[in-house]
Amino acid sequence: MPGNIDIAGGVDLHSHVGPSPFDRRVDGYDYASEAAAAGMDAVVMKEHYLPTVYGVEYIDRLLDAHDEAIEVVGSVALNYCNGGFNPFAVQTAIDYGAGVVWAPTIDAQ
Repeated sequence: MPGNIDIAGGVDLHSHVGPSPFDRRVDGYDYASEAAAAGMDAVVMKEHYLPTVYGVEYIDRLLDAHDEAIEVVGSVALNYCNGGFNPFAVQTAIDYGAGVVWAPTIDAQ
């Protein structure tokens, strides 16, 4: 098995980043920056409690300031703190630019 795998052009469809009440290795910008350095095309950020879509604009500004090119996609998970299966939360996230809506995770029961 090779030591390194070429992920250039890849898309990570499911990345957990900070801030989060769970311990995360990186925040959204650091993750996007590392993925850009690896040549990836895009990342989708996911967090159980807060919609990640609200931070994308700021992450994009930092990426632009450092001349890093990658598409960052925000999302919302429909857990109780976001109203559960709440069409208003979904529409608001979409209005902010969310590219992914997750079914409940921690509140799936």
